[in-house]
Amino acid sequence: MSEPRVIAVRSAELGVPNLRIARKFYEDVWGLASVAEDGPTVYLRGTGPEHHALKLIERKEPELLRVNFAAADKASVDALHARAKASGAKISAAPGPLGGPAGGYGFEFENKNGLKFSITSDIPGHTDTEDKLDRPRKISHVVLNTTDPANDDAFFLDLLGFRLSDKSAIMHFFRCTSDHHSLAIAYAKRNGLNHIAYEMPDVYALMRGAGRVQRNGFEMGWGIGRHGPGDNIFGYWVEPSGFVAEYTTEVQQIDEDNYQPGTPESWKNFWESIPGSMNKGANDRWGFALNQTEQFRQAMQGVLQPYDWQPPK
Repeated sequence: MSEPRVIAVRSAELGVPNLRIARKFYEDVWGLASVAEDGPTVYLRGTGPEHHALKLIERKEPELLRVNFAAADKASVDALHARAKASGAKISAAPGPLGGPAGGYGFEFENKNGLKFSITSDIPGHTDTEDKLDRPRKISHVVLNTTDPANDDAFFLDLLGFRLSDKSAIMHFFRCTSDHHSLAIAYAKRNGLNHIAYEMPDVYALMRGAGRVQRNGFEMGWGIGRHGPGDNIFGYWVEPSGFVAEYTTEVQQIDEDNYQPGTPESWKNFWESIPGSMNKGANDRWGFALNQTEQFRQAMQGVLQPYDWQPPK
């Protein structure tokens, strides 16, 4: 067997203080679809094959509960479990059959920062995967805040088999597919969730989705713009539970034979090389996404502040 590694980000699990409102946002505004529910838990899918992209669980306070990764097969899950155990990660149980609507085979564990993850295989996927005009396909990437980037580099690169795509002055980007990044870490004062990005089919779909979010009363936190690392188009909002949600598209595709990771210095030089730029270092190639709301800035740093939202009549 080849070296075991994670091959995709399957889904994320969020604790939300008002399940009814959170579900209404993600179904009616964000564009996900409910596939199962179990008491205070709802499973929501994109248009892609993954059973679900998001799991919402009612909790007193908003919280990132878990990020779920895919492995190729049971043998890979077992090998990654052995590696995680040897690393000293806190593991709840040995790999085995999983309950719940998605089923599958896997195990759960924590890293040294107390963030929770799972690695799974053999989860049946959906076959109705046609793109929709303004609906997300899947989770594109998850960004985690960290107080210990060196430790997290080793965790994702050495233990889980991610590959380094870029390092900027404030973030490290990792890939497990041809996408420039499926996961990133951001320097922060606390550990937790920075944001979750959802892949849209193209720019038109992203703008249609952005229009729907705006019409439902949500102020854009930052965007529309085009990032430096990853070259992806973005738009960000703070959803009612206080988490940052991103629509993104056109992420850079990596040629493994020729790609060289960027460095903080190379990205500094990149921004300074843009003629007449008034937006150097702001991580928007277009120079259009100039202003970030304070609510967005706080939420990206993990200061989660749920708020009342009522759909427009």
